[in-house]
Amino acid sequence: MMRIILTTTHLQMNFFGSTGAEEHKTLDRASAGVKYRIDSIDHANSSAARLSSLGFLTGRIIRLARVAPMGDPVAVDLIGQRIGLRKMEARAITVVEWSGHGSSS
Repeated sequence: MMRIILTTTHLQMNFFGSTGAEEHKTLDRASAGVKYRIDSIDHANSSAARLSSLGFLTGRIIRLARVAPMGDPVAVDLIGQRIGLRKMEARAITVVEWSGHGSSS
């Protein structure tokens, strides 16, 4: 299946020509138990280099495993490991809900 993603308009087009709006949100506003695809990392954030070294890369599939009662920290499942992130770090990661199709990188 071929997909073209237009990041400036946040629309996607698959091989069959259908389009659908993707809802972009930062990881700190995501729902626990849901899988997401990383759309972008805010490199202006002071934690961007650390996040990249931990494996938070554009296109990777992650699952928000848990959120602490006060919302900070959050636990994220990424490539077989569970990683704790502070809310400020999670805010640097823009995600879209993953439907289960396409590459999981």
